[in-house]
Amino acid sequence: MARFRFNKLVRDKIVELQKTRGTTPRYHILDGEAHVQALLEKLTEEANEARVATSDELIEEIADVQQVLEDLKRKLKLSDAQVLEVQKRKNEQSGAFSKGIFIEEVTVPDTDEWAAHFRANPDRYPEIKT
Repeated sequence: MARFRFNKLVRDKIVELQKTRGTTPRYHILDGEAHVQALLEKLTEEANEARVATSDELIEEIADVQQVLEDLKRKLKLSDAQVLEVQKRKNEQSGAFSKGIFIEEVTVPDTDEWAAHFRANPDRYPEIKT
C-alpha cells in the first residue's frame, strides 16, 4: 500500500469520499485557533493554485478561495455586513484594485514614516541600494 502525507485542511466530505474509495485516511478535527490557522494556510494554498490555473480552472479556484473566506468569517464570527463596511471604508480611503495600478518602486525621504514601515518589512519591500 502507498502512503501520502497531506498535512492540510480538506473539505468536509473528503474523508468519507476517500473511505468509500477504499483508502484509509488518518485525520483529526481542528478547533479554535488551530482551525483558524489552517484556514489561513488554506487561503494561501488556494490563492497559489489560482495563480497557475488555466482560464477554465480559474472559476474552481475562485470558488475555493471564496469558500475559505466564508468559513473564516463564520469561524471568526464576522458578518457580511462587517466585512462590507471595512471594504467600503478601505475603498473610500485607498480605492479598490480595479484599475490595475502596479507600483514598481517608490522613493521616500529617509525620515518619512513610510521609510520605517518599508524597512520593517523587507520581505515585502526590499530596499534598493544603489
